[in-house]
Amino acid sequence: MAHMGRPGLSASQKADLWQRGKQGQSLSEIGRALGKHAGSIRGLVSSNGGFIPTVRSRSRWALTLAEREEISRALRQSSRSGKSPPNSVARRRPSAEKSRAMEGPHLSRR
Repeated sequence: MAHMGRPGLSASQKADLWQRGKQGQSLSEIGRALGKHAGSIRGLVSSNGGFIPTVRSRSRWALTLAEREEISRALRQSSRSGKSPPNSVARRRPSAEKSRAMEGPHLSRR
């Protein structure tokens, strides 16, 4: 499949861009070194406000791929036993009888 749009810079080229910028090279000089127009370089630099972007990392609270797969399998298994589509299992609400039982005798409806 053909690549649509303009190809960007590789990770090593971006690192080189920021290094050259730190050294004080102009956008034109950086563009010539990377084989790109100065306008393309300017777009990358301005999109980050002129600062080197921070390296992204996953939140420690985010689920790992294995954990997401485990949840997916559990939902799929639950849907098979209940004969309902997997996407409705997570939205399933307790039945009215169970809700009343959980309220306790002092809160039950009359």
